[in-house]
Amino acid sequence: MVTTIQVDESTKEMLEKLKIHKRQPFNEVILELIKAKENSQKTEEKQKKMVNSLEEVKKLAIPILKAHKIKKAAVFGSFARGDFDNKSDVDILIEPPEGFSLFDLAGLHLNLEDTLGRKVDVMIYDSINPLIKDKVMKEKKDII
Repeated sequence: MVTTIQVDESTKEMLEKLKIHKRQPFNEVILELIKAKENSQKTEEKQKKMVNSLEEVKKLAIPILKAHKIKKAAVFGSFARGDFDNKSDVDILIEPPEGFSLFDLAGLHLNLEDTLGRKVDVMIYDSINPLIKDKVMKEKKDII
């Protein structure tokens, strides 16, 4: 017995990408399709949550930085230059308050990544590698 079902164009494309065999059991095809749809939705949700401008970074990062009592902060790297893409991380330079621990830094880092929807590199002003310091200082955009 052959069963034919109608599917929309995006589902057809997804089935083609999955390289489903014509004789593969129906339940296996459905399971593969469900997994693919779920992964596609997760990717779309992640991309919707992802910041896509320096202004968005500022809007979302400043309250977090202030909550962590950061005295001074700047964005550098691809977001400061305006040449970021979907794979770019957000580079943030901070001057932490006195007594700011590694646990505080880790908490700030995770909070920023969750909120900005991208990988974040947090660097401390006093710890900038001398080999890149001039470049970082030239391209940075102060946000606090």
